[in-house]
Amino acid sequence: MRLDDSFIYKNKFLYSFIFIIILLNIFLIKSIYFYDVLFVPKSGNESNLAYKENYNEDLFKFYINNKEVPLKDLKYTIINNIDNTKLGDYQVKYIINYHGKDYEFTKNVSVVDVTAPVIESNEEYIEKYKCQTEINYNINFKVIDDIDGDITESTTKEITDNYLVLTATDKAGNITKKNILIKEVENPSPVIDLIGDNKVYVLKDNKYIEPGFEVKDVCGNKLDKEVLIQNDVDTSKVGEYKIVYSINDETGNLITKIRTVIVYEKEETIEDNSDKVIYLTFDDGPGKYTEQILDILKKYNIKATFFVTNQFSSYVPIIKREADEGHVVAVHSYTHDWSIYNSVDNYLNDFNKMNDVIETYTGKRSKIFRFPGGSSNTISKRRSKGIMTKLTSLMTNEGYVYFDWNVDSGDAAGADETKEYNNFINGIKNRKSSVVLMHDIKTSTLNSLEKCITYALDKGYSFSTLSEVGPIVHHRVNN
Repeated sequence: MRLDDSFIYKNKFLYSFIFIIILLNIFLIKSIYFYDVLFVPKSGNESNLAYKENYNEDLFKFYINNKEVPLKDLKYTIINNIDNTKLGDYQVKYIINYHGKDYEFTKNVSVVDVTAPVIESNEEYIEKYKCQTEINYNINFKVIDDIDGDITESTTKEITDNYLVLTATDKAGNITKKNILIKEVENPSPVIDLIGDNKVYVLKDNKYIEPGFEVKDVCGNKLDKEVLIQNDVDTSKVGEYKIVYSINDETGNLITKIRTVIVYEKEETIEDNSDKVIYLTFDDGPGKYTEQILDILKKYNIKATFFVTNQFSSYVPIIKREADEGHVVAVHSYTHDWSIYNSVDNYLNDFNKMNDVIETYTGKRSKIFRFPGGSSNTISKRRSKGIMTKLTSLMTNEGYVYFDWNVDSGDAAGADETKEYNNFINGIKNRKSSVVLMHDIKTSTLNSLEKCITYALDKGYSFSTLSEVGPIVHHRVNN
């Protein structure tokens, strides 16, 4: 055996030992400085957070070489940029220190809308008369979504199995349904519908010509019923006469309607109306006709008083234009829902919310207001007995001034533009101060307003706005 071979042979075990030591060191270094790391958030790498819900820091599991490391043995920091008041995608960063080395992990959190809109309605049921073929959808309800706001106008309505089904869907696709029972009831007593005006003027010694009448049920269908007419009109004598129209309903109750006939000597000469003032007031808006009404007022340089609401939220910014153009903006109601008369607190909350809106768009709060239905309304009796007496006293003591009206255009009662015009000119005729009730959400008002204004201007009337000093027009409080 050669020397070299002998040496190698004798030392092969030494070489093997050294090689094994080297391998063990490599493994040890790797086990210390190179890990197989796994990070597992408790709710997953992606999760949703409900709008305005507080984000709770997410627990996690941390594995080294497939072995879980207890959290107490770790140092870690959790950082997030989540804004739970804004929908969107956010990140949560985890910085974990293990054996002096930092590891960073990120998970995604989406703030989402998971809350369905709320349908607010005091309507427990809808009455459907037997003569009706269609249901009246005009019920009081409002739909509020926590993100989209007032979505009442987009709510769908359909009839299903004796229910009116209201379906509200927000932009995120959350759906709320409300079923309102439809009750079929007997038709109420028929009504006598006078053709023409309820008040007619006839020149002395001229013949009175009866305009006629119709008998209708609640659905507007004409009924064949015999009507008794008591007519004592004597056109040879100046005076005021009554024509009484009467029928008996199915139960024998007497139904009457009265037309007034005024016989006059000659046409009145036009009086000097220069000291007579008209205060145009508009309730229930802003609405879809308000801008056109403002255009008419601007055309004639007339200022009016707007008793505003928040019923049609998309039109509420028009309040700023009303104020900017010199009109008076005053409180009517935030909701215009009769539930405001359930209690004093209910009314004050509604009042203050509307005054907050007015302040937002005009920069100041209003000290004048008009009660929904007027201070003389009796609907409030069904809500809280004596509530109007309490409110009129309380609000006056607090320094607020409420206004009713002494001229009713009749638009809220369904008067067409011709009837509304006649109500206007007859209402202002014998008054020094005329507080005229109109509604800027009615087409009849839009169509008759310019004619009313030009008539008054031609007759020498002037126009003004209401203020805390008057003229104060109050009705008799009936509750």
